[in-house]
Amino acid sequence: MAIKANGLIFGADNIRAAKRKIYAVFADNGLSEGSAERLKRFAAEKAVPLYVLDGLPAILHKPKCLAAAIAGENIWKGIKAIMNCE
Repeated sequence: MAIKANGLIFGADNIRAAKRKIYAVFADNGLSEGSAERLKRFAAEKAVPLYVLDGLPAILHKPKCLAAAIAGENIWKGIKAIMNCE
């Protein structure tokens, strides 16, 4: 649903270059050390949560995507409710 609503940004470089408000960042454990560190700094600067997990490409149905960000407020609210992290 988030993909169709254009509420996701894919890729570490695209996330860091985004002009839209970011609500959360997700990274796969397979992300390179350098990219993971840059995303960690980005999330800290923007004061948004960073979630590191296994299997992000399978979850997103994008085999080579190791990082994604939520860029839609309502989408983030829905995901937070599902994750029970409010």
